Amino acid sequence: MSKAKELLVELFSEEIPARMQAGAMENLKTLFSEKMSKRGIDFACANTYVTPRRLVLHVQGLPERQEDAQEERRGPRTDAPQSAIDGFLVSTGLTLKDCERRETPKGAFYFAILKRKGQPLREILPEIVREIVYEFPWPKSMRWAGSRRTWVRPLHSGVCVFDGHAVSFDVRMGEETGHNVPCVPFGNLSYGHRFLNPDPFRVEDFAHYSRELHTRYVMIDREERKKAIVAQGQKLAEEVGCQWRHDSGLLEEVAGLVEWPVSYRGSIDPSFMMLPPEVLITSMRVHQRYFTLETPEGKLAPYFIIVANTMTRNKGQDIVIGNERVLKARLSDATFFYEQDRKIPLIQHARKLQNIVFHERLGTMAEKTDRLKKAARTLAPKFGLNPDVCVQAAEILKADLTTEMVGEFPELQGIMGRYYALAEGLNPEIAQAIAEHYSPKGSQDQLPISALGRLLALIDRLDALVGFFAVNIKPTGSKDPYALRRAALGIICLLEEEQADFNLDEAIYSIYATFTNSSEYKPVALLHFQLKEFLGERLKVYWREQGMSHDVISAAFETGCADSLHVLKRRCQALQDFLKGSSSNGVGALLLSAYRRASNILRIEERKDNLFHEGEVDINLLEEPAEKRLFKTLQEITPLIQKDCAAHRFTSAMNQLATLKPAVDAYFKDVIVNADIPEVRINRLRTLSLFRSTMEKIADFSKIEDTL
Repeated sequence: MSKAKELLVELFSEEIPARMQAGAMENLKTLFSEKMSKRGIDFACANTYVTPRRLVLHVQGLPERQEDAQEERRGPRTDAPQSAIDGFLVSTGLTLKDCERRETPKGAFYFAILKRKGQPLREILPEIVREIVYEFPWPKSMRWAGSRRTWVRPLHSGVCVFDGHAVSFDVRMGEETGHNVPCVPFGNLSYGHRFLNPDPFRVEDFAHYSRELHTRYVMIDREERKKAIVAQGQKLAEEVGCQWRHDSGLLEEVAGLVEWPVSYRGSIDPSFMMLPPEVLITSMRVHQRYFTLETPEGKLAPYFIIVANTMTRNKGQDIVIGNERVLKARLSDATFFYEQDRKIPLIQHARKLQNIVFHERLGTMAEKTDRLKKAARTLAPKFGLNPDVCVQAAEILKADLTTEMVGEFPELQGIMGRYYALAEGLNPEIAQAIAEHYSPKGSQDQLPISALGRLLALIDRLDALVGFFAVNIKPTGSKDPYALRRAALGIICLLEEEQADFNLDEAIYSIYATFTNSSEYKPVALLHFQLKEFLGERLKVYWREQGMSHDVISAAFETGCADSLHVLKRRCQALQDFLKGSSSNGVGALLLSAYRRASNILRIEERKDNLFHEGEVDINLLEEPAEKRLFKTLQEITPLIQKDCAAHRFTSAMNQLATLKPAVDAYFKDVIVNADIPEVRINRLRTLSLFRSTMEKIADFSKIEDTL
């Protein structure tokens, strides 16, 4: 048995954008696996690596050659027209003598046995690499002149080493013939760091390749580069008594910009430290890709970390001086914006919102602000808030969108509104709500702390959803240009923790009423139905991600559709605990079986005459002790369940249901439902119907699947 072989492929190019590198690694592995599977070739494992200039595939456990394969193909019937038989022979490359004639239940057919001789893997690899290059799904790419072939950036060369030996070939980046067609050569030649050691070297295998690259100032492993950046940054921070401020998004980006990270520490001019820390951090992060430091107290320190892709003779002094000069210019602009913005109050900034279009069919941001003011006044009492304060906050909620600072850094919307509100001496509660109303940005984001912030965050998202749905703009498939799914998730996150008994249906109608030209929009009843359906689907997805069973959610929805989201979530949690046994010692699942048995009996009888629905249980027709016991128990617990549900004590209501178990068991054991006497039969069906309806006061148990 031959020893398993190793493969190394490197695609060497100009700089790959950092945002595309993680996806490129996954796509390279996926494409290679698909190509090998198509050819029936197995391998042990494949790993991919990426740096700004190279995309690397390392595969272990490969065979030396492809296994022989045999395929059986059925042809036409033996009495088929000659043209059909000739076509089959041409497609297989065989003669009629080479085919087998077999009898089948459908008649006699010709069969071809196609045998394929396995090729040495080194003969197949060029074809596989070419297919990968031609089919690679870059989000954006560049095209060779006069060709349809593309790559993310100009592709210079490649490495293909199998079992320690070079596999040499060219990848033509054009369909034309002649000497002018660009070709990318593959072999065993790679290159080190662009600046520190750009000379070529010959590759023997993956271990040799990664070792040589490291000596030539290239860290091939993305995670290794990230660890190096963090370690260097922490060391530089400790030297000035500070601590590294972790920024995972920036770390991912910077790790994709360097092959050999070398960090240096620069200083921020003290005159700029009067700017809000968010301004400093955003300016350094967005424009310069600098990391920031914090003091032991958690405040922004007057230093920054540069991660360069090279080393210098003077320990980076020239790099630091140059970056400090650039940063000074950036922060001078930010200071100018900050001072200019503060010269006029937010209410004057808000007047310029008429120049910003929210959406061509939904008006300007000024019109949206008017709608938010109306909604804030209407819904403020639901949150126990002063309507006048809510309207005042809504009036300047979006004012900072017209400021110079937010125009330069859109990421600071809301944040700058808070600073400007505090600077002009407005109510701190309003200032805080301006900053908070953009939260949550995702399911893991922090919710607004203040009730005013939660109200404004809610009506801002509801205004967007109601408006876009009213003009029939809804998410489709993977397309959601106005982030309506995120808006829906924000509403869910806000309401599922809201203790107030907030009625979402009333809120949707209230928001719709704020649209002055609503006569041009979708009817409110239809919009309400579609919007509730959309929010319901998002809610189910979100709660499933939290471990809630989808059928439990559906069952609770049917009965608790009028509940607030906070109450509905409690209903779902109590129901899931009840059915899974954590709050009922297994009684829930057994009671569910009894419910299904009763429902099946009732369903069958409903198809016959449905007479048992026309009256109530007649106590005088209860003959057996078991049916008397069940009816008595139902009479006792029904008002208790209703009282518990009204008070949102769902666990207590489930416990009341659990007391039915002995009576239900005895009923099915001792009572014949379909009695010979019609009146008794109908009365017993009414008892079962009462049992079913009592359980459905908590949830629609018919929605529960058998997997529980």
